[in-house]
Amino acid sequence: MESAGCTHLHKVLPVALFVILWPVALCAAGDVSADSQSRLPAGEALAILFEQDVVPIFRVYCWKCHGLEGRFAELDLRSMPLVQRGGVSGPVVVPGSAEQSLLYKVLTPGDRQQAHAIAVKEAEDRGRQGVPRLGIRLSEQHVKTIAAWIDSGAPSQVQAVSLKSGQTLSITAKDREWWSFQTPTPPAVPTVKDLHRVRSPIDAFLLAKLERHAISFSQETTPAVLVRRLYLDMIGLPPSYEDVERYFQDESLDRYERLVDRLLASPHYGERWGRHWLDAAGYVDVVGHDDLITSTWLQKGIWRYRDYVIRSYNLDKPFDQFLLEQIAGDELIEWREADRFTPEIREHLVATGFLRLARDQTFEQVSDKAVHRYNTLVEMTAIFCTNILGLTVQCAQCHSHKYEPISQLDYYRLQAFFTPAYNPQKWRHSWGDKVEREIPLEDPETGRFLRVISEKEYQKVKLANAENDAKIAAYEETLDTIRVAARRKVLARKIVVVPEALRSAVQAAVEIPERERSDRQSQYIKQFGDLIEVTDEEVSLELETVESKRVADLEDQIRNLGKQKNHPKLIQALWDVGPPYPQYILERGDYERPGVEVQPAIFSVLDDPDDPWSIPAPGPNAVTSGYRTALARWLVRADNPLTPRVFVNRVWQRYFDRGIVETTDNVGRSGALPSHPELLDWLATEFVRGEWRLKPLHKRIVTATVYRQATDRRGIAEAADPHKMDPENRLLWKMPLRRLDSEVIRDSILAISGKLEPTMGGPPVIPFANPDGATLSFQNHSLVHPVDEFRRAIYIVNRRNYHLNTLKVFDQPVLATNCTQRKKSAIVLQSLTLLNDQFVQQQALHFANRVVQRGGDSQLRRIQLAFRWAFGRDADASELDASRKLLQQQGVLYQPTEEEKKALQAGNHALVDLCHMLFNANEFLYIR
Repeated sequence: MESAGCTHLHKVLPVALFVILWPVALCAAGDVSADSQSRLPAGEALAILFEQDVVPIFRVYCWKCHGLEGRFAELDLRSMPLVQRGGVSGPVVVPGSAEQSLLYKVLTPGDRQQAHAIAVKEAEDRGRQGVPRLGIRLSEQHVKTIAAWIDSGAPSQVQAVSLKSGQTLSITAKDREWWSFQTPTPPAVPTVKDLHRVRSPIDAFLLAKLERHAISFSQETTPAVLVRRLYLDMIGLPPSYEDVERYFQDESLDRYERLVDRLLASPHYGERWGRHWLDAAGYVDVVGHDDLITSTWLQKGIWRYRDYVIRSYNLDKPFDQFLLEQIAGDELIEWREADRFTPEIREHLVATGFLRLARDQTFEQVSDKAVHRYNTLVEMTAIFCTNILGLTVQCAQCHSHKYEPISQLDYYRLQAFFTPAYNPQKWRHSWGDKVEREIPLEDPETGRFLRVISEKEYQKVKLANAENDAKIAAYEETLDTIRVAARRKVLARKIVVVPEALRSAVQAAVEIPERERSDRQSQYIKQFGDLIEVTDEEVSLELETVESKRVADLEDQIRNLGKQKNHPKLIQALWDVGPPYPQYILERGDYERPGVEVQPAIFSVLDDPDDPWSIPAPGPNAVTSGYRTALARWLVRADNPLTPRVFVNRVWQRYFDRGIVETTDNVGRSGALPSHPELLDWLATEFVRGEWRLKPLHKRIVTATVYRQATDRRGIAEAADPHKMDPENRLLWKMPLRRLDSEVIRDSILAISGKLEPTMGGPPVIPFANPDGATLSFQNHSLVHPVDEFRRAIYIVNRRNYHLNTLKVFDQPVLATNCTQRKKSAIVLQSLTLLNDQFVQQQALHFANRVVQRGGDSQLRRIQLAFRWAFGRDADASELDASRKLLQQQGVLYQPTEEEKKALQAGNHALVDLCHMLFNANEFLYIR
């Protein structure tokens, strides 16, 4: 099975060596043609084939503009059927007559200019743009080869393309009967014996299977553990001291449910659960492959998509609307002719950033090649399928899937939904000097970057900025005049040291730019320059005594006018760049070998053969294909078998460390079978019936008994041993013990130390590469706002390959495409990091200072406060005893310096070691 990340390595090498091998390629093309003619007996017709003799010439001279990176005049020369189709001027080859063929005329030196002019006129008569242009001139031998090929009837091994057996699949009734391809129906809730453990139908589905094995749920966990579990799961932060106090003082019967509601209403909920979606979407702040740790090329403005996701979660935006906006936000609203961009328009455009997260290497000229354009499209397709459909489709790029009922035809039909926006032959660049993936309006100042305001707004902004610039220029000219006058006054006082006869000449030399001085004037400066030099400080002093008020007024005017200038913000968006691009099946996934043209369609196995799905025809004045809107509306139909199942399965995974289907990116035939298929269907149908709202889904899960279980079964008398019957706990007879995600570990340390900066949204905070070149940190670097280094990890720049050390060591994912399920490791380096990392040590010091401030001089109160902040509970007797011994031993063994004593407000440095120890405890790292 081929993976999306290693698409045709044999195409990458020629691209990388294109410049080096250019002369060799030209010679090779010529040699092939010459050899073809020399092999034939004299007098016989030239047996020249398109694939053997013409393609090598076209590949070097023509394909860049006619098939790979461009399709000028709508002419594609990659295959014989496409050559026969021709371009805007009609057929370019008349088999049997090179003289009548436009292709030959354009290549012939004598007719080249005339043929080009004719093509231009014909295209203009048809109202078409992009006519043939005069490019690199072919050698005489190459032109003869093409002429001979046309005169001999333009023979080709392939005159017409058709579907091959390996590109299609015969979908059977058995294929359609696979569980995940069937529309979910609400199953009946089973009856169980242990009714007092059932708080929700979720519990009934799970208990029914457990009781068949003569076991039940574990006992409920303690309130303190449950509160901490809920906080970490819902908002990704531990409960504060006040949170714990408030919960234990609440004696109402529904205190837990009300706590759930409070956490769902917290803005931190969107940060925590938005992070999960951003993983699955493949969100990064950088462009390209992110190969160098010392270089961070930001995709400007993409952070607005991150903020859109967080905002959508906090608003409990229905998931169907959430998907519609991300896949087709630009098609759902009219924005091209809008007088102004409303918040709704901006929201819809920002949402399409979802389709802008695949790696795009085309921002540099050397990598702006067809191979990288097609790879971006391939990776975007992979992200879409694994995230939303829960299917792996990469294999079908080259051949029909060996394990799934997905044909190569299906793959390219799906890709056709996106090619009107991701057209490899009309590419839009995303970074550098050619930024075209934003709303197409020029920056008022530089004329380079594109802005997210409507055309009418832009014209107003441009006019207002021009008026401001004119006023600023006038004020600056007045300031320059005043400064010149002041400089001359200072010079007049100093120049008296120069002999009177030379003063005029020396003053003239001073006022002439250095490069324009004569030799004599340069000699004057060399002789008297040190004596008569006027410094900027002297000029400023002169202005303070003479023109201080006037200068201050002018500088204020300039400063105020500069603030009034409007600088519209960047939004990374996606929209159709023109009419739908002809989408072809690529033979073996090779972009140089287009086959049958296909139209967008859903996978055959998901379609109803008796009532086939089709795309609504666009209206007469449509400016977009409407393809993505049609796809999105199919995805959120109530009868779609995949979308609701895939999403609720992934939500379940976040709470129990394993999905009902373990392979959360693959619910197809090659994926795992569901452990509780009826429960998954019940959750999916309830999700849709509840108008696709996320917060009720969360509440339904966390209020169930299965979520409130303990992580062990101590003290339970049972007929069967679940450890032997189900050692991997797939039936959830206890709550899984889960290690915290990397961001939650860092954010929790900051929250406990009291240093967490709560500011939400905005551009990412950028760490720096340490001198060792191996890690990123904020050490010894200044930030715009010093507290930015203490913001939540979701606001730290998200890179593909390089992360803060405290995130990297705890399995922050490397995002080649996306991540639907994080891997959790347990390695020595994690313990060493928590012990020795400078960040952790500093936060232990801040944690100790918090304890001292709140706990006063009472050692008992200090220890209890430290445990409550770290673990959400009081220390037990053995822990109190161990903590007292630690404080006593460290107080004797460790004598802090005066500077260290000042750093800790109470001078008790042993307390830092206790706080540091709590950060290293398993209870801190795991959700019990």
